[in-house]
Amino acid sequence: MTIRPTRVPSSDHRAHLCALLRGDPAAPDAAADLLTLSVRHRVHVLLAEALQRSGPRSLEEHMPGLRRIVRQEAVKEWAQAADVRSLLTGLAAENVRPVLFKGAALAYTCYPQPFLRPHDDVDVLIRRDEVPIVRQTLERAGYEPLNSTDGERVTHQFQYARRVSGMACVYDFHWRLANPELFANLLSFDDIANRAVPVPALGDHARAPCDMHALFIACIHRVAHHPHHNDGDDLIWLYDIHLLAARLGPDMWREFQELASRTRTRAICLKGLESAEEAFGTQVSPQTLQALTTADTEPSTAFLGGSMRTIDVELSNLRTLSGWRSRLEFVWQHLFPNPRYMLASYGANPVWLPVLYVHRIIRGAIRWLVPS
Repeated sequence: MTIRPTRVPSSDHRAHLCALLRGDPAAPDAAADLLTLSVRHRVHVLLAEALQRSGPRSLEEHMPGLRRIVRQEAVKEWAQAADVRSLLTGLAAENVRPVLFKGAALAYTCYPQPFLRPHDDVDVLIRRDEVPIVRQTLERAGYEPLNSTDGERVTHQFQYARRVSGMACVYDFHWRLANPELFANLLSFDDIANRAVPVPALGDHARAPCDMHALFIACIHRVAHHPHHNDGDDLIWLYDIHLLAARLGPDMWREFQELASRTRTRAICLKGLESAEEAFGTQVSPQTLQALTTADTEPSTAFLGGSMRTIDVELSNLRTLSGWRSRLEFVWQHLFPNPRYMLASYGANPVWLPVLYVHRIIRGAIRWLVPS
């Protein structure tokens, strides 16, 4: 369905959209703008479901298209789920037991129907020493690596994909929580795996973080997913937080507070919860909000506010690394990534490799200085 906005969606449109998702009465005056905004925030399927139950008359003409969106997402998720089950079975045969996390995991643990939570890829957490066997298993199964930069100091993840029924099934394998060094080691694989819960809908080998860890990851991900987002206001991420917060009991809330305090991320967790409360009326006790309020200067608060440039993030990474060797590796891997990656990115002949590196460095320097 193609939706053409009549003007740039405003904060009023965002408030109307949140009201519709909450089930509150709303009378938006620009239906196309609301629908366009819902697609941008990846809550269009949630909106379609909400409007099928009860919606303003101004949106009635869009209902056939919205129903089509729901059907398409349901078929897409059905195909993706079958591939996830196959992939996890193949990994289990090699004694690899990963943990699904972020969007794809939340789709099956928090949402009434998994297709209500769109996700471009499936995020999978593995151990660092399992990377070689995971790559071998995927390639034997017909998955292909996506071209991306590598280097231990540059990224802590890699991607594979294959087409199933004409649809690309993309997997993002992580061995650390996030790429920015400040967040990379807040939770280890064992921390998450030891408390992981089964996801029966995705087979016997599927598991996801417990609700407390999932909420913590959701709050961190809002600010750590740079450069695409930086303290972003993406409604789908706030809706994740909204649903997760409703699932925590008193004991898990206490653990959440302790984890935020221990990792010095109280301000980030507080911002995520307050943003969800503003958008969707998320219920969080005053005691929890008070426990997360701090006058301490936490290094992670630099990621709040949405003003960080790529260079600010990378300087933070450089400062966080310990030892000159790791810092030199960091600089080298940023300046001179794998030649295979360079040639694939530019589609060029190897003879041009020195020129390509110069071009990358100049272009990268400009992009790093531009606010995200």
